[in-house]
Amino acid sequence: MSARWWYGAATTAVAWAVYLFLGRSADLVALLSTTGVGLGLRVGLFALWFLLPVFVALDWRAVREDAAWDLALGPWLLVSVVWLANVAAGTAYCVRRESALRNTVPSGRWAYGVAAGVAFWVALVLVNLLSAVVETGVVGAVFAGPLVLVALAGLPLACYLDVEHVRGHTHWSPSKRFWLAGVSVPVVNVFVGGAYLLRRHAEFAETSDPDTVELRGVEAEPVEPVPSPWYRRITLATAAYFLLFVVLGGTPGLLSVGLWRLAALLWLPFGLALLPMVHLDVEALRDYGLDWGPTRYLYLSAALLPPVAFAYLLRRSTMGRRALSLP
Repeated sequence: MSARWWYGAATTAVAWAVYLFLGRSADLVALLSTTGVGLGLRVGLFALWFLLPVFVALDWRAVREDAAWDLALGPWLLVSVVWLANVAAGTAYCVRRESALRNTVPSGRWAYGVAAGVAFWVALVLVNLLSAVVETGVVGAVFAGPLVLVALAGLPLACYLDVEHVRGHTHWSPSKRFWLAGVSVPVVNVFVGGAYLLRRHAEFAETSDPDTVELRGVEAEPVEPVPSPWYRRITLATAAYFLLFVVLGGTPGLLSVGLWRLAALLWLPFGLALLPMVHLDVEALRDYGLDWGPTRYLYLSAALLPPVAFAYLLRRSTMGRRALSLP
């Protein structure tokens, strides 16, 4: 089974995230307004808008027989063509797909994402009550910048993946439509998200064995991933870089060093940290008898180039399943 459609879905979701979150930066606005490269980028983005649901549909067709997941493809494809929601839908699909192929559910750590999203919206409401702070200064610039878009997409994303986790580990079957609709509405999401976290805590408190995974209609045993902590650390470091880059580069008037220069300078500490992480993660796969060959040296260039780190994460997911003899 080929993962090329999954690669397409993941790459398209990231491309849309970069555009939506950095669309207000002066450098990107100037680039998109040109008649040469800018026109090509605009056409490319328009094509990617419709390619995301295509990639998801083709990939699901390839993996549905092996994935422990009751995906409702129609509503998923509909959401994946909605502005901003497509970033959350594409990312959620890629993450959920990986756990489904291992006959399990997403990690319970997504609850921290829900809590962080609720905390952000609480802070945003409080800051907006202090109009003088919002209108002037760095605080106002950040809270009026792309971080709001990150929260709009991130909270429903984290909530969906955590709902899947709750369904697999407790007797509670939370309604995806109800909770996702609630956490998608600004201000309302503060109350809905808080209520969800309280109910979640109560359900796990009543669960005798919260580590047991129960998948509806699936009898296969969950498969643990390759025991390498470095893959998760590489993912977290890359996500932290992207979030910091979005906040610093996408907030108008916050920095004036230029978007592309900022991307390179900001990557220096992250790249140096990723160099040993990638090496140790590749060695962990070799212990499972899976050798990347000469290409492992190519991925070490992630210390210099952020796109290489993203490519490594995609390829590593596929190689990790091969190491476990999974499709």
